Amino acid sequence: MKNQKLIVPLLLSGIFFLSACKKNKEPVISNDEAADVVETTVSTKDAGVSDDYTEMSKIVVEDYALYQSNCSYTDDTSYSVTQNTGVRTYDMDMTLSWTVDCTGGQANSVIFDYNKTGTYNGPRLTRTGKSSGQLTFTNIAPTETYLIANGTLTANGTSDFSVQGTDKSLSTVTTFTLSNLHVDKTTYEITEGTATVNLEATGEDDSLTLTGSVTFLGSGQATITINGTSYTIDIYG
Repeated sequence: MKNQKLIVPLLLSGIFFLSACKKNKEPVISNDEAADVVETTVSTKDAGVSDDYTEMSKIVVEDYALYQSNCSYTDDTSYSVTQNTGVRTYDMDMTLSWTVDCTGGQANSVIFDYNKTGTYNGPRLTRTGKSSGQLTFTNIAPTETYLIANGTLTANGTSDFSVQGTDKSLSTVTTFTLSNLHVDKTTYEITEGTATVNLEATGEDDSLTLTGSVTFLGSGQATITINGTSYTIDIYG
Protein backbone atom coordinates (compact mmCIF):
# COMPACT_ATOMS: atom_id res chain seq x y z
CA MET A 1 0.00 0.00 0.00
CA LYS A 2 2.85 2.40 0.72
CA ASN A 3 4.15 1.91 -2.81
CA GLN A 4 0.70 2.68 -4.33
CA LYS A 5 0.44 5.93 -2.36
CA LEU A 6 3.86 6.98 -3.63
CA ILE A 7 3.07 6.21 -7.27
CA VAL A 8 0.01 8.48 -7.40
CA PRO A 9 1.87 11.70 -6.44
CA LEU A 10 4.66 10.82 -8.85
CA LEU A 11 2.20 10.35 -11.70
CA LEU A 12 0.46 13.62 -10.92
CA SER A 13 3.75 15.51 -10.81
CA GLY A 14 4.75 13.96 -14.14
CA ILE A 15 1.48 15.04 -15.75
CA PHE A 16 1.95 18.57 -14.38
CA PHE A 17 5.51 18.68 -15.74
CA LEU A 18 4.40 17.59 -19.22
CA SER A 19 1.55 20.11 -19.23
CA ALA A 20 3.90 22.91 -18.22
CA CYS A 21 6.34 22.00 -20.98
CA LYS A 22 3.56 21.95 -23.55
CA LYS A 23 2.14 25.26 -22.31
CA ASN A 24 5.52 27.02 -22.50
CA LYS A 25 6.43 25.74 -25.96
CA GLU A 26 7.42 28.56 -28.30
CA PRO A 27 5.38 28.92 -31.51
CA VAL A 28 6.98 27.87 -34.78
CA ILE A 29 6.90 31.51 -35.90
CA SER A 30 5.99 34.61 -33.91
CA ASN A 31 3.88 37.53 -35.09
CA ASP A 32 7.04 39.68 -35.29
CA GLU A 33 8.86 37.09 -37.40
CA ALA A 34 5.86 36.69 -39.69
CA ALA A 35 5.73 40.47 -40.16
CA ASP A 36 9.43 40.40 -41.13
CA VAL A 37 8.72 37.77 -43.80
CA VAL A 38 5.85 39.85 -45.20
CA GLU A 39 7.83 43.11 -45.09
CA THR A 40 10.86 41.69 -46.91
CA THR A 41 8.57 40.22 -49.57
CA VAL A 42 6.94 43.61 -50.20
CA SER A 43 9.41 46.42 -49.37
CA THR A 44 11.71 47.90 -52.02
CA LYS A 45 14.62 48.30 -49.57
CA ASP A 46 14.54 44.52 -49.22
CA ALA A 47 14.32 43.94 -53.01
CA GLY A 48 10.64 43.20 -52.47
CA VAL A 49 7.93 43.02 -55.10
CA SER A 50 6.79 46.65 -54.77
CA ASP A 51 9.84 47.63 -56.82
CA ASP A 52 8.79 45.18 -59.53
CA TYR A 53 5.24 46.54 -59.48
CA THR A 54 6.75 49.95 -60.20
CA GLU A 55 8.45 48.51 -63.29
CA MET A 56 5.19 46.93 -64.44
CA SER A 57 3.32 50.21 -63.96
CA LYS A 58 5.87 52.06 -66.09
CA ILE A 59 5.39 49.56 -68.89
CA VAL A 60 1.60 49.97 -68.75
CA VAL A 61 1.85 53.77 -68.97
CA GLU A 62 4.78 54.16 -71.36
CA ASP A 63 3.74 51.44 -73.83
CA TYR A 64 0.09 52.48 -74.07
CA ALA A 65 0.40 53.72 -77.66
CA LEU A 66 1.96 50.38 -78.71
CA TYR A 67 -0.71 48.06 -77.36
CA GLN A 68 -3.63 50.41 -78.03
CA SER A 69 -2.87 50.18 -81.76
CA ASN A 70 -2.11 46.45 -81.63
CA CYS A 71 -4.31 44.28 -79.41
CA SER A 72 -2.08 41.25 -80.04
CA TYR A 73 0.84 43.11 -78.49
CA THR A 74 2.85 40.97 -76.09
CA ASP A 75 6.36 41.19 -74.72
CA ASP A 76 8.72 39.97 -72.02
CA THR A 77 11.83 41.06 -70.21
CA SER A 78 14.27 39.96 -67.55
CA TYR A 79 16.57 41.82 -65.19
CA SER A 80 18.65 41.43 -62.05
CA VAL A 81 18.81 43.51 -58.88
CA THR A 82 21.93 43.23 -56.75
CA GLN A 83 23.29 44.96 -53.66
CA ASN A 84 26.56 43.77 -52.14
CA THR A 85 27.19 46.27 -49.33
CA GLY A 86 25.30 47.63 -46.34
CA VAL A 87 23.04 46.06 -43.72
CA ARG A 88 20.89 44.58 -46.50
CA THR A 89 22.36 42.60 -49.38
CA TYR A 90 20.54 40.72 -52.10
CA ASP A 91 20.90 39.08 -55.48
CA MET A 92 17.63 38.64 -57.39
CA ASP A 93 16.68 37.61 -60.94
CA MET A 94 13.29 38.66 -62.33
CA THR A 95 11.42 37.56 -65.46
CA LEU A 96 8.30 39.36 -66.73
CA SER A 97 5.89 38.63 -69.55
CA TRP A 98 2.71 40.51 -70.40
CA THR A 99 -0.26 40.49 -72.71
CA VAL A 100 -3.10 42.88 -73.47
CA ASP A 101 -6.80 42.16 -73.06
CA CYS A 102 -8.98 43.90 -75.65
CA THR A 103 -12.72 44.03 -76.19
CA GLY A 104 -14.11 45.63 -79.33
CA GLY A 105 -10.67 46.75 -80.41
CA GLN A 106 -10.13 48.72 -77.21
CA ALA A 107 -7.30 47.88 -74.80
CA ASN A 108 -8.86 47.31 -71.38
CA SER A 109 -6.15 45.73 -69.27
CA VAL A 110 -2.55 44.56 -69.23
CA ILE A 111 -1.77 41.24 -67.55
CA PHE A 112 1.68 40.44 -66.16
CA ASP A 113 3.07 37.05 -65.18
CA TYR A 114 6.29 37.14 -63.20
CA ASN A 115 8.85 34.95 -61.48
CA LYS A 116 11.62 36.04 -59.12
CA THR A 117 14.41 33.98 -57.57
CA GLY A 118 17.33 34.82 -55.33
CA THR A 119 18.66 35.53 -51.87
CA TYR A 120 18.09 38.35 -49.40
CA ASN A 121 20.21 38.95 -46.27
CA GLY A 122 18.95 41.59 -43.84
CA PRO A 123 19.42 42.71 -40.23
CA ARG A 124 16.86 40.24 -38.84
CA LEU A 125 16.24 37.72 -41.57
CA THR A 126 17.87 35.83 -44.43
CA ARG A 127 15.60 34.49 -47.15
CA THR A 128 16.31 32.23 -50.09
CA GLY A 129 13.72 31.09 -52.59
CA LYS A 130 11.36 32.24 -55.29
CA SER A 131 8.18 34.22 -55.79
CA SER A 132 5.68 34.17 -58.62
CA GLY A 133 2.39 35.79 -59.42
CA GLN A 134 0.07 37.56 -61.78
CA LEU A 135 -1.00 41.20 -61.73
CA THR A 136 -3.71 42.72 -63.92
CA PHE A 137 -3.76 46.48 -64.50
CA THR A 138 -6.98 48.27 -65.46
CA ASN A 139 -7.96 51.95 -65.60
CA ILE A 140 -5.19 52.30 -68.17
CA ALA A 141 -6.53 55.11 -70.39
CA PRO A 142 -4.24 58.18 -70.50
CA THR A 143 -7.03 60.34 -69.08
CA GLU A 144 -6.96 58.38 -65.81
CA THR A 145 -4.63 59.58 -63.05
CA TYR A 146 -4.01 56.17 -61.50
CA LEU A 147 -3.90 52.50 -62.47
CA ILE A 148 -5.86 49.80 -60.64
CA ALA A 149 -4.13 46.47 -60.05
CA ASN A 150 -5.45 43.13 -58.81
CA GLY A 151 -3.66 39.82 -58.57
CA THR A 152 -1.82 37.20 -56.57
CA LEU A 153 1.68 36.61 -55.25
CA THR A 154 3.19 33.46 -53.74
CA ALA A 155 6.64 33.51 -52.14
CA ASN A 156 8.24 30.30 -50.87
CA GLY A 157 11.63 29.21 -49.67
CA THR A 158 13.77 29.20 -46.54
CA SER A 159 13.64 31.91 -43.87
CA ASP A 160 16.52 32.05 -41.38
CA PHE A 161 16.02 34.29 -38.33
CA SER A 162 18.84 35.68 -36.20
CA VAL A 163 17.53 38.14 -33.61
CA GLN A 164 18.63 38.54 -29.97
CA GLY A 165 20.88 35.49 -30.07
CA THR A 166 18.30 33.15 -31.58
CA ASP A 167 18.95 31.04 -34.64
CA LYS A 168 15.96 29.51 -36.36
CA SER A 169 15.42 28.15 -39.87
CA LEU A 170 11.94 27.67 -41.34
CA SER A 171 10.36 26.75 -44.63
CA THR A 172 7.80 29.44 -45.43
CA VAL A 173 5.06 29.82 -48.03
CA THR A 174 3.42 33.23 -48.12
CA THR A 175 0.38 33.86 -50.31
CA PHE A 176 -0.94 37.35 -51.06
CA THR A 177 -4.26 38.24 -52.69
CA LEU A 178 -3.95 41.83 -53.92
CA SER A 179 -7.12 43.91 -54.19
CA ASN A 180 -7.71 47.26 -55.89
CA LEU A 181 -4.21 48.66 -55.62
CA HIS A 182 -4.16 52.26 -56.84
CA VAL A 183 -0.89 53.12 -58.56
CA ASP A 184 -0.10 56.77 -59.24
CA LYS A 185 0.76 57.28 -62.92
CA THR A 186 3.38 59.91 -62.12
CA THR A 187 5.28 58.39 -59.18
CA TYR A 188 4.34 54.76 -59.96
CA GLU A 189 3.80 54.19 -56.23
CA ILE A 190 0.89 52.34 -54.63
CA THR A 191 -1.32 54.90 -52.91
CA GLU A 192 -4.08 52.64 -51.59
CA GLY A 193 -5.37 49.08 -51.65
CA THR A 194 -5.14 45.90 -49.60
CA ALA A 195 -3.71 42.41 -49.65
CA THR A 196 -4.83 39.42 -47.62
CA VAL A 197 -1.95 37.27 -46.39
CA ASN A 198 -1.67 33.58 -45.57
CA LEU A 199 1.69 32.41 -44.18
CA GLU A 200 2.57 28.75 -43.64
CA ALA A 201 5.74 28.14 -41.60
CA THR A 202 7.30 24.69 -41.08
CA GLY A 203 10.11 23.94 -38.65
CA GLU A 204 11.89 20.76 -37.68
CA ASP A 205 9.08 19.44 -35.50
CA ASP A 206 5.99 21.51 -36.12
CA SER A 207 4.16 23.86 -38.47
CA LEU A 208 1.89 26.87 -38.09
CA THR A 209 -0.34 28.93 -40.37
CA LEU A 210 -0.91 32.62 -39.70
CA THR A 211 -3.27 35.00 -41.46
CA GLY A 212 -3.09 38.74 -41.85
CA SER A 213 -3.26 41.68 -44.22
CA VAL A 214 -1.34 44.53 -45.78
CA THR A 215 -3.05 47.91 -46.08
CA PHE A 216 -1.38 50.45 -48.36
CA LEU A 217 -1.73 53.91 -46.82
CA GLY A 218 -0.11 56.19 -49.39
CA SER A 219 2.95 58.38 -48.82
CA GLY A 220 5.10 55.27 -49.19
CA GLN A 221 3.71 53.51 -46.12
CA ALA A 222 1.74 50.36 -45.39
CA THR A 223 0.39 48.57 -42.34
CA ILE A 224 1.02 44.86 -41.86
CA THR A 225 -1.44 43.13 -39.53
CA ILE A 226 -0.70 39.62 -38.24
CA ASN A 227 -3.18 38.00 -35.84
CA GLY A 228 -4.40 41.41 -34.69
CA THR A 229 -0.92 42.90 -34.18
CA SER A 230 -0.12 45.81 -36.53
CA TYR A 231 3.21 47.10 -37.84
CA THR A 232 3.75 50.21 -39.98
CA ILE A 233 6.46 49.92 -42.64
CA ASP A 234 7.99 52.05 -45.38
CA ILE A 235 7.54 50.22 -48.67
CA TYR A 236 9.63 52.57 -50.81
CA GLY A 237 12.31 53.66 -48.34
